[in-house]
Amino acid sequence: MYAASTSMRGVGFTLSKVRFLKLTVLWISGLLLFTGCAYSIPESQPPLTIAKQHVLPAELAESSGLYCLSERAYSINDSGNAATVFTVDASARIVDTHTLAEGNYDWESITASPQHLYIGDIGNNKGTRKRLTIEKLNRESFDHEATLHIRYARNTPSHNVPYAHDYDAEAMVWHDNRLRIFSKSWATRKAHVYEVNTDLLQQELTAVATIEGLPGVITGADWDDGRQHYVVVGYASDPFGNFDTFLAEVSAQFNVLNVWSLPDYDQVEGVCAAADGSYWVTQEATENQPALLFTVHSPTPITKK
Repeated sequence: MYAASTSMRGVGFTLSKVRFLKLTVLWISGLLLFTGCAYSIPESQPPLTIAKQHVLPAELAESSGLYCLSERAYSINDSGNAATVFTVDASARIVDTHTLAEGNYDWESITASPQHLYIGDIGNNKGTRKRLTIEKLNRESFDHEATLHIRYARNTPSHNVPYAHDYDAEAMVWHDNRLRIFSKSWATRKAHVYEVNTDLLQQELTAVATIEGLPGVITGADWDDGRQHYVVVGYASDPFGNFDTFLAEVSAQFNVLNVWSLPDYDQVEGVCAAADGSYWVTQEATENQPALLFTVHSPTPITKK
């Protein structure tokens, strides 16, 4: 009788506690997935060569995206910063800036087609965003042409656990006349590949492929035309601010080809394939290290001249 007469308020409180406990368990499980998973990077493959390293200016302390030009690159900062596209040279010096009227809620990626620049306001670490945006700019004039509004199929933000869901992303690539997003999959560690219709202002995205076998989440990506594959960077992290950082090469069919550890770096956020065959990589500033731009040479032969 006592149990039957319990107030709905008490039941609601109990259900809230149960939900909180479930979310806590899921959050911890997501973290342990990264810190406890037994993935080993092959040691027999030829090593990467770190060629140059430069400290980025304070204006780019939270560099989150990178797109290579001829001997220069575009870079952007993520949430909490101005909506500015920076042009940097190979020595990490800022040589030009373009500030947009559109805001920067959480810019995470920049890429380009022959005619347009695309800036991905797609950061969603906490999983609470229902809709994300991509700014489409004229590549020559930087004139704003459109804002693309996207959402993920089957995403229910109220069910997502911060840093333990698959509806986050920090990497966007233009290749084969398609704009693709690589998810930052905290929960499954299987990166989902989405294709965006750049002429459609409102759209729901469904994954067209997955990338499996990486040792952490993807935070930056580009298409390497010389080697005819994708290059991605990312990391596995723990609640104490430790990073296990990597660079990987991924085939056009989204199979992992090579993975290298970057043990001397922390929160890598951007990567782009330069015309000379090198990779430019940016690292966001952390408590342990400054923001950096460094150049990497891959041992993988260039197949397309």
